Amino acid sequence: MKNISRRIRKLEERFGPPVETEFTRRLRERIEAGRRRVAQWREQEGISVSDQHRENLAGLSVTEILHRGRARVARAKAEREAAQRDIASKGGV
Repeated sequence: MKNISRRIRKLEERFGPPVETEFTRRLRERIEAGRRRVAQWREQEGISVSDQHRENLAGLSVTEILHRGRARVARAKAEREAAQRDIASKGGV
């Protein structure tokens, strides 16, 4: 029994959560501050979280996630430019 508990302890130490360092603590604080700023901005703009269309990124590689993000930004930019051209053609600008 002693042998099993020792093995379990070693596995927990090996695969358990990493010890938080100063760097990771500051990084986590910065991420949380950024999320608060985004939430505040959305509240000011009247955008709810449910208005966002989130993709299911489970199982994708980092490269695939980045490609999807870039494609999404390109589509949004094209839509904005088309809307601006439409407004300009109607004499709005």
